[in-house]
Amino acid sequence: MNELFLAEARRRLTAIFQMFKQGQDVAPALQYRTEGFLDAGVFLSLVEEQQLSVLIAELQREIFDCPDQRIQAGTVLIPTLMKRAPVMP
Repeated sequence: MNELFLAEARRRLTAIFQMFKQGQDVAPALQYRTEGFLDAGVFLSLVEEQQLSVLIAELQREIFDCPDQRIQAGTVLIPTLMKRAPVMP
């Protein structure tokens, strides 16, 4: 089950990071669902938070060619590298 969870986490994160890299907008709902999925995996003991931190850092290096910039105490966050959306009155 752990391998299945990690494979799905990798798939979801890779899809989001690829969208960011291509300059596409990523719907907040997709990001929040993925974060919820990761948090649920930790809660259900399917994965350790440290494993997710390593996975996210690894994917950042692979996809963005940059170091991990999303570590915050006690949370698993997905970095948002999107450009600011234009505001229309």
